[in-house]
Parts: sequence; structure tokens; C-alpha cells
Amino acid sequence: MGAAATLSTGIGKQPRALGVPAARGVVQRGPPVVVRRGVIGAAAEQGVLADINSHCPAALNLCGRTDFGQIAALARGAVAAVGNDTGPMHIVASVGCPATVIFSAASDPDLTAPRGARVRLLQCDRMVDLAVDEVRASLTLP
Repeated sequence: MGAAATLSTGIGKQPRALGVPAARGVVQRGPPVVVRRGVIGAAAEQGVLADINSHCPAALNLCGRTDFGQIAALARGAVAAVGNDTGPMHIVASVGCPATVIFSAASDPDLTAPRGARVRLLQCDRMVDLAVDEVRASLTLP
């Protein structure tokens, strides 16, 4: 399959305002090493992921089609993952994938953040105010 980048959404925590810019900045304009791109989310997030896909048609939409084991397998083959503070990002971090996990003021990373040497945390009051360049800069890409 080659290298992959994964964008994990969380409908209750991450607004569309971050999802589309993050996808444009990280998934669509990813470095040349990224040959496969994907977005994951629960079935309830289909609208958010469809919106991301309309702006980034190269991203494989796996909405509602991944279980925990499949998320781990995707993360093992990924060069990086970006997402908010949701369960999939804990799975991503647990397999050693370089990950940027985004927190709003509604969450406390001291209590709930995934842990790992390759995990970067970003926090802002409102996710819509987080600059895509800041997310890209936080990624540890080869």
C-alpha cells in the first residue's frame, strides 16, 4: 500500500471549520512521501468527511468502515496522523505512528491526551482559530 496519512475527525469535538482546512493543508498538500491519504470517522460523521472529500478528492473516505484493529493497521502504515482528542488517536499513538492531537478549551490534555514519544499536542480555545500551518509544523514527517 505505501505510506499513508490519516485525518481522524470527531463530530462532537471538531467543527467542519477545522476539518476542511486541516485536510487541505495536511492531506491534500502532504509531502511527496505520502502516497495514500485517508480520513476516518464514525458513521455519524459522514457529512463532515464528505465535506472534506469534496475539497480533497484524493483522500480515501473510510467513514464508518474501520474497527479498532483496522485503525491500528492504518496507523502502522501511516507516516503521520492528525485528529482531535478521540479514541482513534489513542489507537494511532499506541502503535507508534507520528501523531498530532488537537484539543480545544473543552478538553484537558493533561487528563485525556494520548501518550507517546511521537505524539504532539496542540491546544487552542477554539479549534477554528488553529492555523493549518501550525498543525503541519507539528508533524514529525520523514
